[in-house]
Amino acid sequence: PEAPPTERMGHLGADLRRDDDGSWRISHLPAAEPSVPGARSPLEPVGAQVGDAVESVDGRAVDPATGPGPLLVGAARKVVEVGLRTEDGTRRSEAVTPLGDERPLRYHAWVAANRAAVRAATAGRVGYLHVPDMMSPGWGELHRDLRIETALDGLVCDFRGNRGGHTSELVLERLSSVVTARVVPRG
Repeated sequence: PEAPPTERMGHLGADLRRDDDGSWRISHLPAAEPSVPGARSPLEPVGAQVGDAVESVDGRAVDPATGPGPLLVGAARKVVEVGLRTEDGTRRSEAVTPLGDERPLRYHAWVAANRAAVRAATAGRVGYLHVPDMMSPGWGELHRDLRIETALDGLVCDFRGNRGGHTSELVLERLSSVVTARVVPRG
């Protein structure tokens, strides 16, 4: 007999906490990275806020003990209706498309938090870059914010959690390069 198809878990891209009354409230919405597909909570575009309660998924009430997780099995990248209740009691339903993988969202939120911590500790004088690996995704991360971050007085280049490859001398070459001219076409 054939194995049943795998049901991909849908993720709302938010941290939820269970209140004493059994409601599941949004306790944190990770920072989005608009330039990366999948690095934005599906709840953000519909105006969900920290403190809102997730009451239902596709018309099924969220169980106070298990939360919305069981209702999101098989919902990855499929439109579902999520019932929300604000802290003042206003209820509404929103159509969202749960993520199949929260890793890009969580990764970019982690980088944004690290960048903010470096800026705060240095009065905004030092930039921060994280290089997750030395393959094309890592090079993409390095180059996304390179110009902005290297324009500051200093730079923290973070290689923690490097998933593969090796720290190439090309990184040092790229970081030490100096822009001597720019060409902008007329018109």
